[in-house]
Amino acid sequence: DSTVLGNFDIVLFLGVLSHMEIPLDARKRVAAATKELAVIETAIFRTENLEHLPLSRFFELDELNHDISNWWTPNLACLTAMCRAVGFEEVRVVEAQCPAPSESKYETSGRAIIHASFSNKH
Repeated sequence: DSTVLGNFDIVLFLGVLSHMEIPLDARKRVAAATKELAVIETAIFRTENLEHLPLSRFFELDELNHDISNWWTPNLACLTAMCRAVGFEEVRVVEAQCPAPSESKYETSGRAIIHASFSNKH
């Protein structure tokens, strides 16, 4: 609950999203704690010919980097759409790098950094 945690000018949410069982709820909590800017860094995956659709990939076991604690990775369209969906008014991709999809059981994700901010705090 952000009322217990408080509000901060800058919130860093780095490398955490793929470990959240309910990623949209986690993003809501980030937005609630943010006064001005949230810096979000996370794993992303590439969707060949579907980059324009907001999609997220679910990992049942350790398919992402041999790590059983990874549940989800969004594509870039999903990552930015989720930020807007929880109320961030300005969403800017600072950096995004993602390898082509692999045929391997184990995926190596790309990474993205997003700056999400409010024009005026809600």
